Amino acid sequence: MIKVNKVHYSYDSTKILNGLNLLESDPIILGLWGRKGTGETTLMKLLAGHLKPDQGEITLFGFNPYNRNQTSDHLCYMQEEHPFSVIWKVKDALRFGDYYNPNFDMNFTND
Repeated sequence: MIKVNKVHYSYDSTKILNGLNLLESDPIILGLWGRKGTGETTLMKLLAGHLKPDQGEITLFGFNPYNRNQTSDHLCYMQEEHPFSVIWKVKDALRFGDYYNPNFDMNFTND
């Protein structure tokens, strides 16, 4: 489960996320895309625990993902600047998710 409650995040004085709410209670494969600078990469970094919100709360399966090793047991985040992103297809990235994530269900990806 992913819960984002009134999350704010800024880079210096530039607001990126302003009171964002999100609730997802089902297992999902999530991809975000939008115009450059609208906060999709920032949101993924927050969910992956790479960044800490300025305000608000994020919970991933009931725990705060920030700077926690257990976050990667539930969420895999690959940035677009990843060195393999140019040559990999989605199925390649999913295959590696299966290698590194003990909770990964490859059958779920085929649905």
